[in-house]
Amino acid sequence: MPRLRFCRGCGDLISSGVRCRDCHAQYVRARNLRPEHLARVAMPRAQRERILKRDGYRCVDCQASDDLTIDHVVPLITGKRNYRDDELATRCRSCNSRLGGKLSHAHR
Repeated sequence: MPRLRFCRGCGDLISSGVRCRDCHAQYVRARNLRPEHLARVAMPRAQRERILKRDGYRCVDCQASDDLTIDHVVPLITGKRNYRDDELATRCRSCNSRLGGKLSHAHR
């Protein structure tokens, strides 16, 4: 016999998951409207090149020169969607991954 539970959206009894089919569809639509789920805009190639040149084609944290990425100094998860040059920094993939959604040391 399946274990019944209450839907988190409407409170109806359901046999699997945490939401009924209708509430799940509404939840997904609402979740996709939140800032952290909005599609990212591709950074213009010229801007990427400006940031790399400004930082000397090196990671601002460890000075590595390979596997470089452009990182947002203020994480996108905060809801800000700024692509100004002063809010971007060159980081190697390792340093960028280590920061995750945290603020960089320079902006705390």
